Amino acid sequence: MERFKLLLKKNGTKLLKLIFIILIVGVIISSGVRELKSIDYAKTISIIREFPISSILIFTVLGMIAVSSMSLYDFAIAKYLNLNIKAITIFSITFVANTINNISGLGGLTGASIRTMLFKNSTDTKEEIIDYNLLLIPATGIGLSIMMIISLVKYQYIVPIVEKYRLITIAIAIFLIYFLIYFFIDKIFYKLNKELINQRNPGRTILRTKLLLFSFIDWMVAFSLFFIIVRQFNKILNFQIIFIVFTLGSIAGILSLLPSGVGSFDLMVLLGFQYYGMMTEDVLAILILYRTFYYVIPLIIGIVFTLIVQSKSENKLIQFIKISRIKDFINKASVITNLLLSILILSSGVILLLSALIPGIIDRVKIASRLLSFPILQLSRQLSICVGILLIAISRQIRMKVKRSYKITMWLLLLGAIFTLIKGFDYEETIFLVLVLIILKMSKESFYRKSLPIDWFKSFLTMILAFIGILGYMKMGHKILRDFIKVEYFKTLILRGSSWNILGGIIAYGLLIIFVIYYELTKDRITKDSRYEEVDEEKLYKFLQEYEGNFSTHFIFLKDKHLFWSSNNKVLIQYEISHNLAIVLGDPIGDQQYFDEALIEFQDFIDEYGYKSVFYQASDKLLPFYHDHGYYFFKLGETGLVELDNFDINSPKSRDFRNILRRFEKDGFIFKFYNEGSIDENLLLSLKEVSDEWLDNREEMGFSLGWFNKEYLNKSKIGIIKNKETEDIIAFASVSPSYDNNNSASIDLMRFKKNVPSNTMTFLILNLLLKFKEDNYKLFNLGMAPLSNVGITQNAHIQERMAHLVFKYGKHFYSFDGLRKYKNKFDPRWEARYLIYEDFTLLPSSLIEVTWLIHSKKKRS
Repeated sequence: MERFKLLLKKNGTKLLKLIFIILIVGVIISSGVRELKSIDYAKTISIIREFPISSILIFTVLGMIAVSSMSLYDFAIAKYLNLNIKAITIFSITFVANTINNISGLGGLTGASIRTMLFKNSTDTKEEIIDYNLLLIPATGIGLSIMMIISLVKYQYIVPIVEKYRLITIAIAIFLIYFLIYFFIDKIFYKLNKELINQRNPGRTILRTKLLLFSFIDWMVAFSLFFIIVRQFNKILNFQIIFIVFTLGSIAGILSLLPSGVGSFDLMVLLGFQYYGMMTEDVLAILILYRTFYYVIPLIIGIVFTLIVQSKSENKLIQFIKISRIKDFINKASVITNLLLSILILSSGVILLLSALIPGIIDRVKIASRLLSFPILQLSRQLSICVGILLIAISRQIRMKVKRSYKITMWLLLLGAIFTLIKGFDYEETIFLVLVLIILKMSKESFYRKSLPIDWFKSFLTMILAFIGILGYMKMGHKILRDFIKVEYFKTLILRGSSWNILGGIIAYGLLIIFVIYYELTKDRITKDSRYEEVDEEKLYKFLQEYEGNFSTHFIFLKDKHLFWSSNNKVLIQYEISHNLAIVLGDPIGDQQYFDEALIEFQDFIDEYGYKSVFYQASDKLLPFYHDHGYYFFKLGETGLVELDNFDINSPKSRDFRNILRRFEKDGFIFKFYNEGSIDENLLLSLKEVSDEWLDNREEMGFSLGWFNKEYLNKSKIGIIKNKETEDIIAFASVSPSYDNNNSASIDLMRFKKNVPSNTMTFLILNLLLKFKEDNYKLFNLGMAPLSNVGITQNAHIQERMAHLVFKYGKHFYSFDGLRKYKNKFDPRWEARYLIYEDFTLLPSSLIEVTWLIHSKKKRS
């Protein structure tokens, strides 16, 4: 149950996003299902197939101009910020970013993140990148607001659409309000993000005005392509009507946040043109052509362009850089390439599915049916469906650069090209698949990962969505084939093959399930890698004799974690994997001059298997080191360190402590201390009795907390309190060494029986402090005070301010404040502890996974 709750928390955001998308799709389907049923798909496909090559070339050029016009924003912003970037570099980067952003949607956020990734080497500060996106993202949609205002001049054309579809009123209002706040975006942003340096100055208003104009030009160029396509089907439709329908459709597409506004843009255009008398089949053909020449073709050209540029860059580098450095460059430079490749692979799968749905051109089908038997034609069609579904399923693995997926995808593309050629000589689809195969082959060096962590949640979700998708696909296929029955030649073929449709869907879904399960169960795992080492005590002790440990080192002997040794065996990292994270406990230990090299080795190792690193309870002294490696920080709290040289039991402020010591001695309680390896069986049984009573049927915790284990306790020092007369032990504490030449030690297990006298633990801690002071130790670690001094400053990050509220008002769940107050009695020096994480999106999942590891029963006995 606890596991389920943690998984629910971790995937809560994903589920909410999924629910939102499902609701949007549901609205689109419920609104458009009647219109979709009325479409004659055979007629639509015939219309598209009849377009001459000259028209296709014109549409291609217009589509490229439309996407290229988006670079106007970037030229203006780069000039304003005085960025030292060549014009050709700006254009090449923004062209790729814009083609991806058009496909992905999300209101410009995808394009912004890609620009950030590619421009970061050309800017001096993080603030410049933030400012770049702050100027760019709001500008991309403002042109639509202008178009909406222009549309309102002819409101009589809008009223009928709004009266029929009331929800569009909200969308119109949002874009009109957005126009009013556009020039105040800077003020709002810096008000919400006080930690950032305010970049505003008077010149920005002029720049924003320019960007507004460029946005209007950008959307008008896109509209020009749309308008010319519409004119191929309808020569008399009013210009204002086409303008208004395009504007309303674009607004609906942006607000839906769906990739390329799919469904929402199309439905609005379909309904708008239907109202003004256009044939449904013509509208569908317009939408297919517009999406092809505005989205798909520029994307393919962008991918090819990126690969050519990257290939040239790599060839130059090979002449100057050592072989060991080339892989690192390729991995970083290929981030965008692999994203583009995954989109291409996904598109290939979709094309195969659509190709299998639509009967081929009659003359080609006649030739194929004379050369091949009917079962072979049908089998190739069903196999095309299977390959298409597998390509869609594996596209994420391509994006994540998994070597195994590269090989599988090469075979799938080859088979897909063969099957689509056999089923009806559809050489267009075959050429496309072969081109994708060639592009994939050119990108071979970018694939380096051995596997990704098993994610059964995503796999299960894939199965559910695939099932729904295949049902919809089969239903759509039935509708399309029914339309083609009207064509006499296809009638016989379709009637003979109708029984294959259901069979094909069942086979495809079954194959997908088998593929996913087999792929997950047979892939390489980090647990099988020789670098994923168990604890070798002999090797560890030898290492600790040469290098100092830290407050977390002793937890290695819990043996619930694994060890990563640097290649020169001079640095050691203790960690454990949990889902997609490799969670390190404490800082690395060993020779500090090799920390950089060791961390890079560790990151490379876990990255081969798709894991991200997180450091739990990292110290503040190494923050510059983590910062240099691009990590983010979250303050977990503070640990209390008693400086034993300054601890004086005879000082005036220790009067209460002396009273406690005298009272317990008077009441017949004594303190006894045991060094490592001195616990006999009788003492162990007595300690176990205390521990069990303290646990009271609760589960032991681990990872960053010790648990009751004979082997582990024998490596610790033990302090006990017992009744002098009865010899009953009422409390004990274990103390873990820091392996730093007896300079410091940490409190670990602290357990006591029920109904012990008040201040029992204070009596125990005082005796431990006195004992370690007597043994010339310098520091005694009282442990963490979670969330202590977190988020207390005015400009603290919002997540830390929220943590401060938990610390202040969360006493009903856990006494955060009380724990710090108790430890403060011993006058410790407080030292911050941090959660260090690679990606800023990992904070919630990192906290959840750490909690899961601490409460996990793995390896615990």
